[in-house]
Amino acid sequence: ALAATASAAPARRRGYRPVGDETPARILTRHEWPVAPSPAPVSPATQGFRVAISSVRLGMNRLLAGLKHLNRLEQVLAQSAMRDAPLEEVLMLSSAGQVRCVEVGELARVREAFVTNVRWGVQSIAVLEGRPLSCQTRAQALRRVIDAAQP
Repeated sequence: ALAATASAAPARRRGYRPVGDETPARILTRHEWPVAPSPAPVSPATQGFRVAISSVRLGMNRLLAGLKHLNRLEQVLAQSAMRDAPLEEVLMLSSAGQVRCVEVGELARVREAFVTNVRWGVQSIAVLEGRPLSCQTRAQALRRVIDAAQP
């Protein structure tokens, strides 16, 4: 997996207003795709990838829409809030109560779900908001497609 970051460049003066002659810094890193996870646990209610809804909400600022930035303070707060919870991850809701344009009430009908990122690869969710999820076929199929594409 490749990750790329572009920064605004070292500051030439105090403040946030660029002067126009900055040279952005580019950082490119390559990471191996995570090893496939072990088979699903026998009892997802007591073991497995557990996910819940965070008490921390994501702010919505129309001026930031479409801008890629590295501000992840809300995610840091969410991780801090879940520090003592028996969870692997949390879902963050917008200030309007949505999970990426999905009403939170729709999660009650979910039969299968997975999370993916460069750290975990594709992981089936065994428990969502305390409710066991049993079906893992789509996550496993996606994992096989990704593994087959790796050099």
